[in-house]
Formats: sequence, C-alpha cells, structure tokens
Amino acid sequence: MKVAEFAGITHRYNDQVAIKNLSIGFEANKITAIIGMSGSGKSTALQLINGLVRPTLGDVRVFNQALNYNELTSMRLKIGYMVQNTGLFPHLTVAQNISIASKLTGEQTNPLNRAEELMELVNIPVTFKKKYPYQLSGGEQQRVGICRALFLNPPLLLMDEPLGALDPLTRHEIQNEIRKLQEIEPRSILLVTHDLREAKKLADFIVVMDSGRLLQFDTTENVLQKPSNEKVKKLIDASLS
Repeated sequence: MKVAEFAGITHRYNDQVAIKNLSIGFEANKITAIIGMSGSGKSTALQLINGLVRPTLGDVRVFNQALNYNELTSMRLKIGYMVQNTGLFPHLTVAQNISIASKLTGEQTNPLNRAEELMELVNIPVTFKKKYPYQLSGGEQQRVGICRALFLNPPLLLMDEPLGALDPLTRHEIQNEIRKLQEIEPRSILLVTHDLREAKKLADFIVVMDSGRLLQFDTTENVLQKPSNEKVKKLIDASLS
C-alpha cells in the first residue's frame, strides 16, 4: 500500500520550477529518505503531501484519496510534521507542547499519560514535563518535537531535516531513538535529509532528487550499490568519502 503518491506533479514558485513531472509512491510503514542538493525540491515534496502548497500540475494522493484542499484539517491530524526549528511554543511547558494536539481532537482523555509515555521512549526525563523550552538543550527540544509530532500516533510522519543543527553525538542518539520508535510504533516516515549517512542508517528506501527531477528511487541498498547514473554516483561518493 502507498501512503502517499504523486502523479505527474510539477510545481513552480513564480517562474522557478521546484518539482518537475514527478510520479512516485511511498510505501506504508517504511522509512523513505529524500536526498539531494539544496534546491532539489526535497522540502517542497513534503509540503505538497501536507497540503501547504498546491501543485501547479498533477495530483497528490494521501491515504489512498486525492488530497481535498477544503478539508485539510482532518487529514493533517493523521500526519506528524517535524522541521529543523522545532517551533515549540515558548510559553508552554514540555507536557503542554507535546499534548497540544489534544485540544484539536478532544479525544485524548488523559493527554499527560501519552506525553509521559513518549518522553520515556525518547529518553526525556518525565521530571522535565514542567520545564519550558528555553530550559532545554537543542537535542532535548528536538526530542520534545518528536513527541509532539507523534502524540496522536499518526500513520504518517514528515521530517524535514529535523536533526541538521545538532551536534554529531546528539544526532546519533536521536537517530537511534527514531529507529527504536519505528520498532515500537511502526509508521510511514518521509525524511528529508542532506546527510546520506543518516539516510543509510535510517531509511528502507531512498529518493534522489536533482533540480526538481527524480534521479533514482529504490531500496537503500540498491541506491548505494547500484546508482542509476553518474550524478547519483557523484553524490554518494561525495557524501560517504
């Protein structure tokens, strides 16, 4: 089953083409990394899935349905979204930041239980639940961001270079926690990253993009061992040298 699909997607920002005739489907309950140079269209791909931008041409399908731009709120409740800047609310505590989605659904009878459960999974002491974002390190803030994105247990998680600003050790630790979370609560994850080592460690599949075009989409092993063309090979060699 495909959790999200692009059919002939082209998207332009004014006269600049961000995505060019992209047709691709993302597997359910797998981690797919989207890699490429800056300006290759990686982040735009996630924004198209979440309905933040509408394609100039083509169709987007999410959860086997054409994206309905008049009913985005209900669809977005099934999608977690993480970016490099966590966007935590500075006036809310850790627990309040994590459980804020409960105010949108009204279904979470005891949001604190879910918040504490997630905090334990990503190695945040539950004693931190009353702290504020400014009292946390960058890595701790990113862990809170993961908890918030997963609070409603969404079947799809979009991650736009969420670990890019972290130091190598913290990044390594959170990568391990993402793998652990995937084993405990499997879901579809689309991870935009400029770090091929991160993609190699986390992803089941890799999408390679360049200037809005798809260069290769295959299992991680096949992309690394059998690059489809010279551009992909150069990217791999430069990233892993």
